[in-house]
Amino acid sequence: MNTPSSSFVLRLLSQPLWLGCAVALSVLAGFMALLLWPALAAGQATAWGLAATAVLATLMLAGGLALLRLRNAGGQDGLSLDQALSLLRFDLSLQLDSLGRVTAVQAHPRPPGPLDTSVLAEAHPLALDALARVLRQAGLERGLQPASHVALRVLMQQAALEGQSHAPKLLMAVQHEALDSATQMPQQDMDSEGSSRFDRRRSTPLHGEFSHTEIALGAPQIGGDKRWFEVKVLRRQDSQGRLLGFWMGCTDVTERHAAEESQRLISLVFERAGEGIVVTDAARRVIQINQAFSEVTGYTPDEVMGQHVSDYLTDINQPHVLTQIWYAIDVHGRWRGELVSRRKNGDVYTKLLSVVPLRDDDQRIIHYVGIFSEISELKQAKSELVYQSYHDMLTGLPNRRKLREVLVHGLAIRKSTQHLMALLVIDIDDFKDINDSHTHRQGDALLASTAHSLECTLRDGDSLYRLGGDEFAILLERLDSADDAAAVAHRIQRLFEHPVPLEDDVEVMVRISIGIVVGPAQGDTPEEMMQHADTALHRAKSEGKNRLAFYSENLTKAAKLRLALDRSIRRALENREFVLHYQPQMSLHDDRPTGVEALVRWKDPTRASLVYPDEFIGEAERTGLVVALGTQVLEMACQQGRAWLDEGLPLHMAVNVSARQLRSPNFIQVVADTLERTGFPAGLLEIEITESTLIGDTEKTLAVLMMLRDLGVSLAVDDFGTGYSSLSYLQRFPLTKLKIDRSFVNQLPDVGAGCAISEAVVKLSHSLGMTVQAEGVETVRQLEALRAMQCEFYQGYYASRPMPPDALRAWVLERGLSETIKAPEEEISPPGWGPALTGA
Repeated sequence: MNTPSSSFVLRLLSQPLWLGCAVALSVLAGFMALLLWPALAAGQATAWGLAATAVLATLMLAGGLALLRLRNAGGQDGLSLDQALSLLRFDLSLQLDSLGRVTAVQAHPRPPGPLDTSVLAEAHPLALDALARVLRQAGLERGLQPASHVALRVLMQQAALEGQSHAPKLLMAVQHEALDSATQMPQQDMDSEGSSRFDRRRSTPLHGEFSHTEIALGAPQIGGDKRWFEVKVLRRQDSQGRLLGFWMGCTDVTERHAAEESQRLISLVFERAGEGIVVTDAARRVIQINQAFSEVTGYTPDEVMGQHVSDYLTDINQPHVLTQIWYAIDVHGRWRGELVSRRKNGDVYTKLLSVVPLRDDDQRIIHYVGIFSEISELKQAKSELVYQSYHDMLTGLPNRRKLREVLVHGLAIRKSTQHLMALLVIDIDDFKDINDSHTHRQGDALLASTAHSLECTLRDGDSLYRLGGDEFAILLERLDSADDAAAVAHRIQRLFEHPVPLEDDVEVMVRISIGIVVGPAQGDTPEEMMQHADTALHRAKSEGKNRLAFYSENLTKAAKLRLALDRSIRRALENREFVLHYQPQMSLHDDRPTGVEALVRWKDPTRASLVYPDEFIGEAERTGLVVALGTQVLEMACQQGRAWLDEGLPLHMAVNVSARQLRSPNFIQVVADTLERTGFPAGLLEIEITESTLIGDTEKTLAVLMMLRDLGVSLAVDDFGTGYSSLSYLQRFPLTKLKIDRSFVNQLPDVGAGCAISEAVVKLSHSLGMTVQAEGVETVRQLEALRAMQCEFYQGYYASRPMPPDALRAWVLERGLSETIKAPEEEISPPGWGPALTGA
């Protein structure tokens, strides 16, 4: 409650400067007069004293007049409009009479554009309408809305009921609920567009003697954003408390409102963030945490408030991590890293934590903020991914990538010691055939069993790896000599002297080849060690498999030559540099030709002479290019056979087919298309395969051979007797001819074993309904021995070397065809195969 003295001081402070000075001087003059009065009363005053007395009297008179002026001002008008605007710091102030009519208006220059107050003076509208018009004139699209009018009327009514002095007084705090109940405003009086047109915010009493309400008004001139205004209403009354009118002011508080909204948003983000957040004071004691902190750690706010933050930032694996954190903040201004901590219930979890300090203007730390995310699942997934990238999933062994890393470390150590290290690359011989002849599940079981057996041979410090497919590697460290590596390799081979049991009571014989490289002498980088070990392995396989071989420089040179040969073969296929020579196949009945065998030669433009198959067939087989080469050979042979047939030479054409080509998915289609395209009769074509081709995936091979037979193509087994297939296979496959290998023919007629084997093959063939052809016949004695055994056909240098097509044609015309030749009745593929496979 305000006292008269306080009202007087307030009125005094609100008057112009000259009036305040006059009052002050009168008070000073009175004080001096009291000092001079004893001298005047005693008659001791001088001329100067009398002069001073006169001046003081004048000043006291002026002060009295000023006080009279001040009393009149307070009793009649109270605070002026300028004073109210200055005192209340309004952007816009209106002076109203007791009926709410506008008597004056004044504005700071904050609202854009000039204010035309003459319109208000002429119309004398109610203050609320006047305020709305002023706001519109200030550049706002809309003025106060009906609900805002009601709010201000309530303010004015409450101010009129106050019987206090004209000093500002706390009127009321307008709230949404209070507004509806106090005014009994019907719902339809509210703005139909709701908060999109204006907003009312709950407001609370401020420290002072004002109440306020905030009203949001649309402001298109600033992009459609809302502007916020604070409206206040104050009483004007005389000294007896009679109501003279009101002061009403409007202040733009948009910036303050935005700051409050920003603070509210920050608080909302803090509380609802998915990351745990903890805030401490300068002493590192917790003053605030968010909900995510409690969810991750299990601690409630009551349990952590005021506690030292070190209790919640520890790492169970790093006892001194806090020292590192505070040191990093002092040096770098922040710390970020992973911690392994425990929850309240004892569970271990991993979190990614960032800690930063907050400083004041003097750069003193006032707070610390820690933000963390739980990454336990992410760490687990990362750990599994790392494991998979360094290990083989079937056997659980480290893989090639891990081997390389170990080699880097091992080679670095060996360069500074006297010890050696060796890398053994181990390959299961003919694993593809084993895998194809059994189920893939059994093949996987064989690999797992092999890995287990190899682990049993490891010494302390050695390590086993699976490089992929059927290849393994063993890294031997701390060797005294290369002989130690050989001893380990021999021990490994002895592990596989007995059959390996698999599932379903299946046993297989396993043979392995091993390539060995000793470092760092034969390779001082991981890449060289692994490359040289592969080279040694290739040598072991080329020497007959089930062997071991050490690396040498010559092997490296051979590998480089193989690489160059591979590129040359690819170029030759593209440029069709391969040609065919033909060796006659003779009848032992009349020693005349019945057919020819097509033998491929390479007309390499970089060489002076032809390249024979033994120089490139092996590489073509290794790289798979033998399939494309075989297709070209079949095409050229059928074309030449058709040309000879058109000249009246119905020669049988024998073409060699590799196992890889025979098992290619579209081989039957290739044969049928070639016969159809060239017009060469299937009955004159003979496909030659080796004994080793018959093993492996027996059922698939049998199916392919049956389809070739149905095409009308003859089937012969080349080099019979040199392989290891079962003779029982001969009963299942639709073969028409067996070819005795030259190694047996060379023993005729002097070596008894050679004669016995050759004679047995002839009898076996005849008993199975097949014909026999001997290879490599070079002498007449060999020829007579074969004739005595009733062998039907032969070929070799005794008759002729392989010849180009023109030379062969002339040679056949000179010798004449054998009487045993029977030209096919139809020179097309049998019905049902040609059109079906070629799409004709």
